[in-house]
Amino acid sequence: MSVKKINLAMYKEYLREAGCEVDEDFISEPNHVWFSDEGLNYLLSIDSADDGFVEISIPYELDGSPDISKRYEVCNHIARSYKLMKCFYTKDGFVISAEAFIRSSADFKSLLKYCMVSLHVAYNDVFEKFPDGV
Repeated sequence: MSVKKINLAMYKEYLREAGCEVDEDFISEPNHVWFSDEGLNYLLSIDSADDGFVEISIPYELDGSPDISKRYEVCNHIARSYKLMKCFYTKDGFVISAEAFIRSSADFKSLLKYCMVSLHVAYNDVFEKFPDGV
């Protein structure tokens, strides 16, 4: 089954249809779109070399450096509690993300709602359970 390639403009249209606010002013890397919904900022990343690959994440900039053991605790909690989610730290902060391969715009629309709800729950969970880890 071939996968119909969906370009970035189409993803932006789907995000708007879902009620998200797309940030057109933010200068980002190619194949990335910043958007917001219910007070959280998300990053949509697609891989132009890998048809159908989509990552939706909540990057969070940290003020300072939490203890490395707390970082492992946070990442392990996300991996155990939310099977679809990934959690990792970067030099700027921490990220909770979800990835999937999609075959159509309908798949993306279903994935978007599921991921945004899941990411929102995981994000709130981390801040509630690990205030000293983020």
